[in-house]
Amino acid sequence: MTSSKGTITQALSGWVIDRMEARFRAEAPADDAIYRTLEIRWTATACLLDHPVVFKAVVGSLGTAGPKPRVVRLRSRALWELALGDLAGISEDLRGRARAILTDQIAITFSGCLSFWIAGEIADEGLSSAVGTATATALLGFTAPRHRERVLAAMTLDATPGGPAGGPE
Repeated sequence: MTSSKGTITQALSGWVIDRMEARFRAEAPADDAIYRTLEIRWTATACLLDHPVVFKAVVGSLGTAGPKPRVVRLRSRALWELALGDLAGISEDLRGRARAILTDQIAITFSGCLSFWIAGEIADEGLSSAVGTATATALLGFTAPRHRERVLAAMTLDATPGGPAGGPE
């Protein structure tokens, strides 16, 4: 990838994340961190699904090495940090650890979902479900007991083509 192409891709990626953040702020879901984090997946995936062919190309090109480090991971972490906010709903004894690692882990699981989506292993209509399940899985270990049922309810098995969890039809 040439430097100018990489710069354009980075700019487009930043624009997509900016759109996700702006939409989420406009929706301003008022609740705890668990609810906001599970909700932001609808916002994030809706932005990508506005133009799936374009965004698959943009996001897919970010997976190739460039001449200098990128900021996509930092930008993605910031998006999830926005949703987690004050960490209300996270077990009080785990908030320090959650603050240290949870945004990064959710960003990584989100990126993994996008990789499978780009490869065609997660259908457009299954992307929100896949992101929701991945996000809920990351959240579950940090969730206060009174919120666990809500997090478990966000987990589905039908996020990919070919039946439950992408198995054969």
